[in-house]
Amino acid sequence: MEVVDCFNVCLNVPCIKTPKEAAYVLQYFNNSQNEINKIAKELFESEDLASSGGIPIKNMVLSIELAL
Repeated sequence: MEVVDCFNVCLNVPCIKTPKEAAYVLQYFNNSQNEINKIAKELFESEDLASSGGIPIKNMVLSIELAL
């Protein structure tokens, strides 16, 4: 039936590279819009994150869930 082949899919998801993209992800975690904007802005003020090419969405979601 080749069912196993259906689960061997690799999906490439680009990193979050802008505060706008980070705010979009954060809106799904029941925060106020002011908190979302503040977190997104502060997250990308760091030069380390800007120079590294962004943050993988999986890492960001894991960090948010651990913080909750």
